[in-house]
Amino acid sequence: AQSAFWLRVVYDVLSDAFDIGKTGDAGIPEDRPLHIGLVQASEQQPAAGMKCRMESVVARLRQGGHRVEAHRAAVSFDRVIGDHRTIMLAEAAAALLPMMTGRVELLQPRLREALIEGKDISGARLAQARQRIRETRDSFWQHAGGYDLLLAYPVPDAAPAGLATTGDQSYLTPWTAFGGPLVSVPAGLDADGLPLGVLLCAAPGKDAFLVDAALIIASLMPPTPLPSRPSID
Repeated sequence: AQSAFWLRVVYDVLSDAFDIGKTGDAGIPEDRPLHIGLVQASEQQPAAGMKCRMESVVARLRQGGHRVEAHRAAVSFDRVIGDHRTIMLAEAAAALLPMMTGRVELLQPRLREALIEGKDISGARLAQARQRIRETRDSFWQHAGGYDLLLAYPVPDAAPAGLATTGDQSYLTPWTAFGGPLVSVPAGLDADGLPLGVLLCAAPGKDAFLVDAALIIASLMPPTPLPSRPSID
């Protein structure tokens, strides 16, 4: 969505159309302070500019009356990333290779190599990865149950220059495995004028709550101007 406001509008439409968000997932009462856990994972070493931006976000949240505490992740993010990759490659190979019979060489090298790697993953290894993901997800949310929501780094730094890559996705991967709703909220610019954001995370089934929280938190963030269009001679 273009903003947290439109996220709220679109969510209301979709939740009504698909009859979701009506199973005990309530929004946030007006003026209710939030209890937020700032996730700390030993595997993550964000850049100085990103850390500085997060410190600014935490300060704004506290000034807004919300409670923010450091929360040490109770699971290994690196292991989650490894199990996630195993599952992703195995399932991608099972879904895509049958359609590419005799034409695999037409794929870009990185995708081709990934699918071939996925094809060689055994059923036992895949089942083990799935089981570990389930256990890790349960453990993660059990230890984070005292917070309304979690605050985390979505990426280690600002977007990289050029179009060769979209950047490091490893910070986001564990959250897809944890299964809860996520919202990335703009949090201002770094020293080079590049936009940065922070990640808001809630437990599975807390979508409506997180949408409300995103609207509250976004209202406390500094304005992030749209990038200027380069002139074309």
